[in-house]
Amino acid sequence: MKNNKFSWGFSLVFLCASLVVVLALYRTQAVQAASNGSTALTGVENQGKQVQQNASNALQNPLDLIHSTGWKLTLPVNSAQEIKVGGNPNLATYASEWFHLNTTQDGIVFKAKTDGATTSGSGNPRSELREMTGDGKTNATWSSATGTHSMEVEFAVNALPIGSKPQVVTGQIHDASDDVTVFRVEGSLTDRSLASIWITDGNTSHGHLLTNAYHLGDKYRVGFSVAGKQIHFTFNGQSVDYVQNKAFSGAYFKAGAYNQSGGNCTKLADGQCDYAEVTIYALQVCHDGNCTGNAASTAPPLTATPNTPTAMPTALPTVTLIPSPTATPTLPGQSSSAPTATPTNLPTTAPTSTPTTQPKADQLIYLSSTSDGKINNIAFKDEDVMAYDTTTDQWQLYFDGSDVGLTGADIDAFTLLPDSSLLFSLTTAKKVPGIGKVDDSDIVRFVPTALGSTTAGAFELYFAGAKVGLTENGEDIDALAVLKDGRLIISTTGRYTVGNLAGDGRDLLAFTPLSLGANTAGDWALYRKGSEMGLNDSKMNTSGVWIDENPLDGAHLYVSAIGRYVGDQWQGDANDIYTCLLSPETPCTLQRFWDGNAYTFGSETIDGLAMTFGYADANLVKTASASEDDGGASDDMEPADELAARDENLAVYQLFLPVVTK
Repeated sequence: MKNNKFSWGFSLVFLCASLVVVLALYRTQAVQAASNGSTALTGVENQGKQVQQNASNALQNPLDLIHSTGWKLTLPVNSAQEIKVGGNPNLATYASEWFHLNTTQDGIVFKAKTDGATTSGSGNPRSELREMTGDGKTNATWSSATGTHSMEVEFAVNALPIGSKPQVVTGQIHDASDDVTVFRVEGSLTDRSLASIWITDGNTSHGHLLTNAYHLGDKYRVGFSVAGKQIHFTFNGQSVDYVQNKAFSGAYFKAGAYNQSGGNCTKLADGQCDYAEVTIYALQVCHDGNCTGNAASTAPPLTATPNTPTAMPTALPTVTLIPSPTATPTLPGQSSSAPTATPTNLPTTAPTSTPTTQPKADQLIYLSSTSDGKINNIAFKDEDVMAYDTTTDQWQLYFDGSDVGLTGADIDAFTLLPDSSLLFSLTTAKKVPGIGKVDDSDIVRFVPTALGSTTAGAFELYFAGAKVGLTENGEDIDALAVLKDGRLIISTTGRYTVGNLAGDGRDLLAFTPLSLGANTAGDWALYRKGSEMGLNDSKMNTSGVWIDENPLDGAHLYVSAIGRYVGDQWQGDANDIYTCLLSPETPCTLQRFWDGNAYTFGSETIDGLAMTFGYADANLVKTASASEDDGGASDDMEPADELAARDENLAVYQLFLPVVTK
């Protein structure tokens, strides 16, 4: 018992001593905390306090992101209203539909609709920051001759206008009177998810190409650096091998969404006009080493996981021409709702001269002819387009020109756009319903509501040839294709002179549009000389062209040509299609791809050519609306996406041209 009492007594003394020590330590910490102006907190209290502190650090206003007040904002509303720091409203706390934080609060969204208000010196709307001094009250101004000046911006372009000029300027250097140089994003007219990024040089819109493979929603990073009357550029953190030598003063930087399609409204599903939208994630400006703003930590590659873009503008209703494949492909007019003459199987006899390259299964070849004809009891005229299915060996009438007012015309060039619309040119000038008189150097866009034996739809002027130098008799368009980057590939009936280029009807020209429709403008370049394709006889003429850009080993060119082509141990004529690999390392050596004699097209002369993979069903073509003032394609890219997925294993791009004898 004595031992137990001693044990309990000792334990009690030890416990009391320990308690005294703990209380002393707590008092010491409390005194220290009080001397520091704070209060000692328990763990639970500290966690709660930390949450409150983090919440207080969250961004409240767009301008908070870039940590700078050295800007003013121009809006596409209220007569191009300017919002300044300290003004009413105050830019430091301003946000609206045109200028706001994104949902993840790591970017500022700039939005400008095509029908937005513009400044007095421009016809284009903008939601754009203009450089000011540090307090945001005075316009910034500097010179290229003195000091060093730079701006670096990290962007993502979420949306582009969907008309004929899908372009936005995301950053620029401006002097006292005009823009000096800008970064311009130019969307493809055929693949609305794809764009090119250009550096301009004054009034030269295509000074230097940074990339033609920008995908909307991806982040990218660009920079200007000015010193010693020179402008240097960076792209995704890397120096660009391109310098502009310029002397200018009264200069300042600008960044945001400067919509280049002002006044060209295309209505969206909600009845509003289309728009350009840009997100800025980082924006830093430096003058003589003194920097303001937030710099991007790393250079984002173009292959980075894309930022989720704003839902892309979509002109409604859309057109679906090439649906996903099914077990039994059908061609326009084969359903009960649109009866046509029942096609019969074609002969399966192989061509007498076996082509080196042969059509693939599940491929459609679209052709027009210089004359009326009949294939397997299917009558067609020279204003029509026929389709041949390589899988079923069947022909079908794809586009009936007489149904839509083209009786007596002759389509001598055409191509298909991914939105289901058809581009074409005619052999002679003719009045086209809804447009009026069009020249044989013009291109018309047909937006279908039905195809096949009961073709229906609307026309609009897509390309005005006389506006860009196609004015002579020999400069009529007789071959046509459109690349993914929006360039038009064109051949003429005879000799041409455009810009500083001259040649003849064997050549292929590339036209990069700045605008389309009645006010067509853009730049010409030589795409391929006829002699480079083996079309050496001056009497030959390229009469059809299509370019497959999907294979992995390069683009494939497909052509037809008027005249007899003599290849390696074989001969071809005007009803054949030829192909070659377009490669900078090797010449284009044409091989026969398709022999018209073997597929009941032997009595015809090809004067228009296009191809697709998959099948087209006229009953799946929905109603489509022509744009109000341009020939831009719809941005419903689902058919093109499906085709790209089906072509991903192909290794080569091919070009097909028809050969015609004069």
